[in-house]
Amino acid sequence: MGEVRKKELINSCNILGLEKSAITIIEDNNLDDDPNIEWHTNLIKEYVKKQVHNYSIDKIVTFDAYGVSGHRNHASVFQAIRLLKNSDEISKDIEILVLESKSCLTKYLSIFSLPFVLLNHLVTNSQLYISSPFEVLRTQRAMLKHWSQLMWFRVLYICLSQYMIMNSVHVFEQ
Repeated sequence: MGEVRKKELINSCNILGLEKSAITIIEDNNLDDDPNIEWHTNLIKEYVKKQVHNYSIDKIVTFDAYGVSGHRNHASVFQAIRLLKNSDEISKDIEILVLESKSCLTKYLSIFSLPFVLLNHLVTNSQLYISSPFEVLRTQRAMLKHWSQLMWFRVLYICLSQYMIMNSVHVFEQ
C-alpha cells in the first residue's frame, strides 16, 4: 500500500500547512509498518541524523519508550533518538521533547481528562500544549486523510483521544 500511504500522508500534511517539499518519505524494506515489530535503532538513528544535518534541526519531538500505545515502531523511534542524543553525532544543543504516554482510560476521556493532565503537569513539570477548537478540527481532518488505516479504534481515537486536544511533553534527560 506504499503509494496509497504516500498520497494519504501528503494530503494529511497539506491540511496541516506543510508543503510537499517539506516532507521526507523513507522507503526502506527494513522498516515495516507493524505495531509488533521493533525497528533497528541504528538504522532509524542514521535517518534522523541525516535529517538533522540536512535541515539544521534544533528541536525534535518524539514518542516516549512506550510509543504512546505500545506500538513497537514508535518505541523504536524513541530508542534511536536516545541513542543519537547520547552520541557525539549531533549537537548537544538540540532540544529533544518526549511525548508522554497516557493510560488507556485517560487517553480516551478526551477533554474530560484535563484535571488529570493538569495534575500530571504540576507533578512532573512537563510542558503542556492545548489546541484550540479550530486546531483540533484541522488535526481531525488531517487524520481522516489516512483512509487505508481507518479502523473502528482509530475513528474512536480521532473522536475521543486527548492527544487530539492536549499533549504533555518533557525535555529528554540523559
